[in-house]
Amino acid sequence: MSRYIIFALLLVFSCSNKKSNDLIDTFFNKFEDQGSNEAIDFLFSSNKLIEPISIEIVDLKKNLSSTVKVLGTYYGHELLSVYEVTDNLIHYTYLVRFEQQPLRFTFTIYRPKDKWQIQNFTFDYHILEELNESSKLNNLKID
Repeated sequence: MSRYIIFALLLVFSCSNKKSNDLIDTFFNKFEDQGSNEAIDFLFSSNKLIEPISIEIVDLKKNLSSTVKVLGTYYGHELLSVYEVTDNLIHYTYLVRFEQQPLRFTFTIYRPKDKWQIQNFTFDYHILEELNESSKLNNLKID
């Protein structure tokens, strides 16, 4: 009997997580097919409290668009980490591969009731610097 309960809980958990992944999956589909501006518009349309024409969103679109142009061809994305704060608040980190160098995209997804929405999205290129610093720390020997 306990096997059935564990299976049911895993099924419910995977279904609730799948809905949050759908938001990010659609973002990346739009990013690849239509460009970064359309992807950001879609992402923030999930949260009715965020104005699509706010200065922050306009700046985000401008910065990501100009960054992507410099980096060359988009080759895909890979999930780096998932931090589940609760069943209703999840933080995803992705490595986004480009011709010149990778970017890191972070998504914080929130479900206030029954629908997932974006709470925060950022991107940066510091992942290579952090990897370099981390490897230096790992190479230190303590006697």
